[in-house]
Amino acid sequence: MVFGSRSNDGALLKNRPAGKIRDTKGLPRMLGKSNNRAFTKTRAEESSGGVHPIGIVRTPVLLVILVTCMIFITEALVMFLLTILPPFGPRIQAFVDALLLILLLTPPLYFLMYRPMNRQIEGLIQLYEELQSEIKERRLAEEALRHSERQLQYLSSQLLSNQERERKWFSREMHEGLAQDLAASELGLRLIKDHLKEDQTTLKGECEKNLKLISQVIDNVTRLSEGLTPFVLGDFGLHKALQGLVNQVALRSGMAVSFQCIDLEHLFPREAEIAIYRIVEEAVINVEKHASATRLSVVIEQQNRTVSFVVEDNGTGFDTKEVLTKDVSEKRLGLVTMEQRIRMLGGSLAVWSQKGQGTRITFTIPIKQE
Repeated sequence: MVFGSRSNDGALLKNRPAGKIRDTKGLPRMLGKSNNRAFTKTRAEESSGGVHPIGIVRTPVLLVILVTCMIFITEALVMFLLTILPPFGPRIQAFVDALLLILLLTPPLYFLMYRPMNRQIEGLIQLYEELQSEIKERRLAEEALRHSERQLQYLSSQLLSNQERERKWFSREMHEGLAQDLAASELGLRLIKDHLKEDQTTLKGECEKNLKLISQVIDNVTRLSEGLTPFVLGDFGLHKALQGLVNQVALRSGMAVSFQCIDLEHLFPREAEIAIYRIVEEAVINVEKHASATRLSVVIEQQNRTVSFVVEDNGTGFDTKEVLTKDVSEKRLGLVTMEQRIRMLGGSLAVWSQKGQGTRITFTIPIKQE
């Protein structure tokens, strides 16, 4: 999941996904080798005696000059030796010339080129083996990280799924249990009130007051039950559920609301619809509670095989760099939950905000058919 924000000057800040687990056994050694790659190279040079592959020569031009000088000096020595040796026939003289040239060139070539080059090759082989070992350990560490991330995502998805199941169970118990009991109590109290005599005005007043109280409790239980599980989501679909959510926030807060949405029917499976509803719900409720905004905009558009959700307000805003760079334990629980749900759906989240200029939350979810 890509997680981004903008700084106070409007520049987008990208942060890596939170919650990644590192392998405590393989990583320290791997990181130690990565951070000391220069030391590994230096150690390879030390194993070759600290000499360049061609000895004292550092450039091809110097190499040509050195070889030319060695051949010239050697040939001069050979010609000088041939003048002090007794005369030979042409064939023997050519053989002696070649033999002396080889004998005189071999020692400097060995000490100035072959031996330093051989040491350097041995050092490069050692460096290659260490790099291969490092690559192997890095691959194992990356695989361990991917495995840990998959486990974390699975556990997060299971936790959120269990949370939704508990919400649904509790909502059903409140709706079918507590609400029904309160409705029965209201009916019984109303019957008692109707059977009271005309002169029992005090009791009738008490009954009327308790009936209003019970009616308020029933309304509160119904509201809590609907908040725990959006029944409209199962009855009318994601589009109507999100529109109803935004309208409720507008009625409670008095904000001017703009809602633009494509047809979301059959784009996402049931579990994904619940998660998307919870993400948008968290975003708009945060605006209602913390933003002190007068305008709220929710725009939902389809882009190829993804759907983008943009929740924007003109509220007080906040410092994204300060908030988003906090440790997971220091972040707001709502933001962490939004990240987890979006990661579970394979999407990405970006947050832009500036103090006094509002906040824009954008997340994209890939379309996955059931």
